[in-house]
Amino acid sequence: MFMIRRNKPVGIRETQRALGFSSPTLALYHLEKLKELGLVKQTREGYVVDKFVLKNFINLKGLILPRFFFYSVFFTSMLILRFTVFLNSPQHATFMFDFLICISVVVAFWYETLRIWLKEKL
Repeated sequence: MFMIRRNKPVGIRETQRALGFSSPTLALYHLEKLKELGLVKQTREGYVVDKFVLKNFINLKGLILPRFFFYSVFFTSMLILRFTVFLNSPQHATFMFDFLICISVVVAFWYETLRIWLKEKL
């Protein structure tokens, strides 16, 4: 999380201080483990998070959210709007069809959002 929120290359000592490690060697050990796993890359400036790791996430002012979160919120809002505004619609059959489609889309997007959020745990 430290490296993701930082969003720029970090050095060994910087990592040690930020994470409260007892020595730079311990910070180097953990950075090398992350490098072996393919989660970070080493550049001349320091270690950076591999962008592939963050492909399903959006960094919004330090808050890391799954990409599907915005779709989920949008379609949930649409569902609530449809339910409140069109509840007394004269075309009740059309409303029910639209409502069922909207429910299925909301469920699908929230499922994907939670699956990514819980799987990645960033």
